[in-house]
Amino acid sequence: FGLLSMTPLLVAYELALTLGDGVHRAISESFLTLPFAAIAGGDAASARRTVVGLALVMSLHHAWRHMDAPARRAVRVAVEGAMAALLLIPLLDLVARHVPVSAPEGVELGLADAAAAMGGAAYDELLFRVLVLFVALLALKALLGLARMRGRVASFLGVAGAALVAAAAQAAAPLEPVAAFVGAAGESFEASVFAWRVVAGVYLSALLLMRGVGVAAWAHALHHLVTLLRP
Repeated sequence: FGLLSMTPLLVAYELALTLGDGVHRAISESFLTLPFAAIAGGDAASARRTVVGLALVMSLHHAWRHMDAPARRAVRVAVEGAMAALLLIPLLDLVARHVPVSAPEGVELGLADAAAAMGGAAYDELLFRVLVLFVALLALKALLGLARMRGRVASFLGVAGAALVAAAAQAAAPLEPVAAFVGAAGESFEASVFAWRVVAGVYLSALLLMRGVGVAAWAHALHHLVTLLRP
């Protein structure tokens, strides 16, 4: 159901790339669709739309058969994500008083850029907070299980690791060849912004584990939009 609640974000992303002029793809989306684009002969757009469309149809079918009032529940997920985004703003401001972190500089966004930014945040959650975090938790629990350590240690390390990977993926400077290969764009590396993204990533990872990917995606998307628009 989490994927279904993200439908508006994914649709907005597609519209932004189709109708926007010079709108860049999110690096997370580029990585996720890279294998499917290879199968489709390099047509990343068709591959992405086919895979996402099939996934949404399957999610809708599941929700229709097993859930009551799925539309109402999707709205509730978006509202909960908005509340989580509002909580993240003062949290990061509080951290900034004690740790040298700073948000990315605000920019002027057109409608297509704003839609792409919000949709890109949804893909960030799918890659970093679902795929990377899930794999990290499986590996860490297996390793720590051998050492007879509790699963909570694995969760803590997995959340921190996923946040570090997500923050690093936004820095184009050390990853320019990778970004160019997948056809995406990143940002120049700044230590304070990197630290800011790590803190936000830990919050979003914890949010995903407690409330699900839909809430985390909406929180990320709305907070990302507010951050970009802040002067």
